[in-house]
Amino acid sequence: MEKQSTISTHFIAIGVLIVLSFGIYANSLQNGFVWDDKHLFIDNSHRWDWRNLRQLLLGPDDLFGITHNPYYRPLPNVTFLLDRYLWGRQAFGFHLSNILFHVFCTIAVFYTSRAILNSLPGGFVSGLIFALHPIHTEAVAWISGRNNVLAGLFYVLAFYYYVRFRQSNRLRLYVLSVVSFAFSLISKEYAVTLPVMVMLYEICCLKKQEYHGTKSPIGTIGKLSGPYLLMFAVYVWIRSVVLAGYAAVDLQWETFYFRLLTVPKIIFAYLKLLAFPIQLNAFHTGAWVESPYDPEFALQTASVVSLLCIWGISLKKSPPLFMCLSWFLVTLLPVLNVLPIPNSNRFIAERYMYIPAVGFSMFTAWGFMKFFGARNTRQPLRRYGAVFLLLLVAEFLGFETIKRNWVWHNDVMLWQDTVEKSADSFMVRFNLSVALYKAGRRDEALAEIVQAVRLNPNDSNAHFIHGVILYEKKKFDQSLTALESALELNPEHRGASEFIHKIRTGSSPIPLPNGN
Repeated sequence: MEKQSTISTHFIAIGVLIVLSFGIYANSLQNGFVWDDKHLFIDNSHRWDWRNLRQLLLGPDDLFGITHNPYYRPLPNVTFLLDRYLWGRQAFGFHLSNILFHVFCTIAVFYTSRAILNSLPGGFVSGLIFALHPIHTEAVAWISGRNNVLAGLFYVLAFYYYVRFRQSNRLRLYVLSVVSFAFSLISKEYAVTLPVMVMLYEICCLKKQEYHGTKSPIGTIGKLSGPYLLMFAVYVWIRSVVLAGYAAVDLQWETFYFRLLTVPKIIFAYLKLLAFPIQLNAFHTGAWVESPYDPEFALQTASVVSLLCIWGISLKKSPPLFMCLSWFLVTLLPVLNVLPIPNSNRFIAERYMYIPAVGFSMFTAWGFMKFFGARNTRQPLRRYGAVFLLLLVAEFLGFETIKRNWVWHNDVMLWQDTVEKSADSFMVRFNLSVALYKAGRRDEALAEIVQAVRLNPNDSNAHFIHGVILYEKKKFDQSLTALESALELNPEHRGASEFIHKIRTGSSPIPLPNGN
C-alpha cells in the first residue's frame, strides 16, 4: 500500500511539473521572431531546406553566411530545420518546440535531483524552482536561445543516466549517458564540464561500500570517466576539422589580468540574479574590475571564497550539498570569461545560466528539505509553513516569468525594456531605433538613433540609420550630413552611397538593414 502511494505521489509530481513548466511559458506562444530570429527565420527562411542538411550537420554554425561565429552546434539547427518544415514561417511552432524542450529538461531535473538528494519531495522542489525561474526566459522565450535549452536537457540526462548506472550497474544506462553527453556537446560547447561532474560524483562515493577494498579508486574514477573524455576528444577533432577555415579565437592576453579580477564579480552577479530575479535584462552591461583594491572586489571575493569553503567542507559533511554546489560552480566555469567568449562584448548573459541554474535549484531544494524535512514536518505549524512558503516562492517566480515572457513579444518591447536598464549601451539604443523605425514610429526612432550616435560617433551604421530617418522626415540637408559621415567612416558603405545618390538624383531607396 505504501509503495502504491509513493508511485501515485511520483506521477502527481511529474504531472504538476509538466503542467507548470508548459503553462508558465504559454503566453510566449503569442510572441513573434525577435532580435536575431527575424534575420535567421524570416529574411533567410528559404535557406532552411532539407537540401542543406549536410551543411547543417557537417558545417560550421555560421547559419549560411549570416554570421561568422567559431561554433559547431548542429543539433539546434536540425531542430530549426524541422520547425521550418512543420510550421513554415509561423513563430508559434518554433516557440512551442522551445517550451517542449524546457518541459523535458524540467522532468530530467526532477529525476536527477531526486537521485542526488535521495528525496522525492526534494526532486519536486528542485524541478519546480527550475521550471518557473524567470532567468530561463532568455533561453526559452527567445527562439535563438534554444541551443542553451538543448544543451541543458542532454547535459542533465547524461548525468542522470550516469547516476542510475552507478546505482544499478546496467551498462545501457552508461551508454545512454555518453551518447547524451555527445548530444549536449553538439548543442553548445559549454557541456565540456560533464566529465568533471562525473569525477566529482565518484569522489562523493569514495566513502561508500563499493569502494571498500578497491586498490586504486583513482584508477576506477579514470576508467569510468574515460569514455566521456574520449567523446570530448572526438568532438574537439570534428570541431577543428569543421572550423579549419576560421581564425583561432583571440585569447586577448592584454586583458587577462582584468578578466581574472572580474571573476568574483561575475559569480556574485549570477548568484544575485538567481536569488533575486527582479532586474532581468537582455543586455547586461558592466566594466572590468581593474584593481584588487576596489572595495566591491573585496566584498565579492569574500563572498565567493566563503562559498568555496562551504563547498569544500560539504564533501565530508553533506555529499548532496557538495554535489549541488559542484553543479553550480563547475558548469559556471565556461561562462566566467577567463577565456574570452567569442563574438561577445559583455560578460553576463542570462541564457548562460540554463545549466548552472540546475545546481541552484537543487541547492534550494536541499535547504528546503533540511528545514522542512520529514523530521521537522511532524509539527503541523511547520508543515503548513513549508507548503505556504513553497506556494509563495512559486507564485513569485511564475509571475516574474510570465511578465518577462511578454518582454520578448517583439523587438520594440524587448529593446524598450533593455534601454530602461542599459541606457548607456550603444547597441541597445541602435537596435531600439531600428525596431521603432520598422514599426513606423519615426520620431521615437530618431530620438534613439541620436542617442546611439552620441554613445558611439565612430559607427558608420548609426550615422546611416540617422540619415535614412532624417531623409524620410524630409530633412534633406541634415540627412546628407549624416550619410556623408557614414561614408567618411566607411568609404565602402554601400547603403550610404546609394542613399546619397537617391537624395541627389531621386532614385529608388534601398532597404533598411537589420539591427546588430
